[in-house]
Amino acid sequence: MFIRMSPQGVESICRAINAELPKLTTRSHSPIVLVSPQIRAAVKRLTENHLPHLIVLSFNEVTRDTKIVTLGLVADKA
Repeated sequence: MFIRMSPQGVESICRAINAELPKLTTRSHSPIVLVSPQIRAAVKRLTENHLPHLIVLSFNEVTRDTKIVTLGLVADKA
């Protein structure tokens, strides 16, 4: 897999994710990023150096009966 993103872009995404983490940790939740299956591996690779303990899952890894509560949203500004 080849990720075409500048180092600044990677850092920007990691900062944005990191800014959302206190919403989870103050409520004693484990931070999990839920993404589409197509980008799951790429997001994990992008964040592993900056946020090594971050769990990245794709929508197809979550069962239908799992209750999902969105506490934050991160989007690429590009």
